[in-house]
Amino acid sequence: MPSAPPPDQGSVDSLGPAASFCNAFTIGIVDDDEDVRSALEAMLESHGYATRAFGSAEALLAFAGLSELAGVITDLQMPGMGGIELIQVLQSRAIPSILITAFATPVIERQAHAAGVHCFLRKPFGSERLIDALGTMMGRPAS
Repeated sequence: MPSAPPPDQGSVDSLGPAASFCNAFTIGIVDDDEDVRSALEAMLESHGYATRAFGSAEALLAFAGLSELAGVITDLQMPGMGGIELIQVLQSRAIPSILITAFATPVIERQAHAAGVHCFLRKPFGSERLIDALGTMMGRPAS
């Protein structure tokens, strides 16, 4: 397994307890709030996903293994590049995405879907909603 990038890239590499089940499904997590990143990592790892967390969209885009991610969960509002712009970049690289936000409006939701987001989730959301969204994003039926 490759070593984690230097801390200045803002990334953490983790494998969940059931990673063998989903080890082909490493999910990128992008949020400027460390507590949210940690909570999302713990949630996904408890469901067997490997995760790679980033404190900014720029850190994700600088990640050498970006093309190997099965998908990305990103916050909407972050310093620097925001979630909508990141989704556009990911869409151009055929990387599916889920947008999470506490600041949902119909206009933002339309922008996210126009940018190519797979799923738009309003905070707070339940873990099963996110896990179902990930599953359908990767071609598995919702539970």
